Amino acid sequence: MFEGGRRDALAADKVSALALEIGIDPETLAAFTEISARGASVPKFCPTPDCPRNVPYVAGGCLCIHASVAPGPAGKRSYCALCGELLDDRCPNVECGAPVCPGAFCPSCGTPYVTPNLPPGADPESYAAERRRLLSELRGLLPGDRSSVGAGTASPPEPNSNKR
Repeated sequence: MFEGGRRDALAADKVSALALEIGIDPETLAAFTEISARGASVPKFCPTPDCPRNVPYVAGGCLCIHASVAPGPAGKRSYCALCGELLDDRCPNVECGAPVCPGAFCPSCGTPYVTPNLPPGADPESYAAERRRLLSELRGLLPGDRSSVGAGTASPPEPNSNKR
């Protein structure tokens, strides 16, 4: 059986039965499983259109959102540090479900990772430019490494030089 509906994972009982069949003892299998689970990570993205991690742009007159992909623990829930949304590690198209790759669209089926939320009557170019301006401003306000905010990074703010 597939585990949790995932096409790329087998249920633990099936893995154990297969290991026994090919001569791997349960202790060795348990140790390998623990080591693998501890270090495994997969690319994940935030599906929220207005999250500061995601950068809007226009292609062919349509608003697109470049999903900022970052590694996250495999098989475990993880949340966006900037908006609190549950991160996804698969294409949102239930008929596809391919692992996430960097970019705005799934390379297997063409589905956007993040569905744009363009306000009614808004010009895509103006909206995208304003959102990118706000992302740039946000990068300037956050301390430390901001590589996960939008598409770029900024230098840390200068220390306060006011002396009394």
